[in-house]
Amino acid sequence: MATRPALELFFGLMDVRLEIQAVVDQSLWKIGKVNWLGISRTLLFGLGRRFTSDLNCRDYLEQNRKSLLFVANDRVAGQLNSLIPNAIFSLESLLEFDGQSIHVDIHQIEQTLHVFDSDSKGTGKTKPRKRQSRTAKSELIKKELIQRIRSARDYATSTKLNTGIAKLLPRPTQKEIAKTLNIEPYDVNRCLNDPANIELQLLWRTLLDVDLIRKYSGITRVKQETT
Repeated sequence: MATRPALELFFGLMDVRLEIQAVVDQSLWKIGKVNWLGISRTLLFGLGRRFTSDLNCRDYLEQNRKSLLFVANDRVAGQLNSLIPNAIFSLESLLEFDGQSIHVDIHQIEQTLHVFDSDSKGTGKTKPRKRQSRTAKSELIKKELIQRIRSARDYATSTKLNTGIAKLLPRPTQKEIAKTLNIEPYDVNRCLNDPANIELQLLWRTLLDVDLIRKYSGITRVKQETT
């Protein structure tokens, strides 16, 4: 699918006033503007492998801190979270298909923005309480991911024995994790993209690699290369 038609399709679902144009080569695109939580927001989209390491893209984002950055998947969002000041959203977590049409979880976007805006305006007195709450949720998510890895390991072992090939159990979506734990999807997103929570990010990425899953034998022994 060509870049511009794809962007028109996805962001048209969000009622964005489209002004699609490439602002840094073909790596960073300006999408347009939309009003969320009573504030007019400029939306950007990062595209391609070069995007995460392109210094021109980072300079543009630094100069446009209030713009919201959308990327294709959770992995890219996690890589960028500690590198740029913008609020980041993953289309992988936001898009839903009900069997007939594609929908966007606008509620999740607005919940994330509510927290992001509060953090931006907050004082030092309120941040420790938020961090403590996020730490508790992070612990819940960690335990759930460990259980998911163990289930995926059992599945890989079973399929290896039965078919000769270890198969990967599909990784749950952030929304599925949130539903299981009875927390909001934006809580899962924030915890997984927290640059201080390397352990959680390793567990999340492990669920995409059947070899790492099969080697898993405990939280402190996850084998994962970091970049």
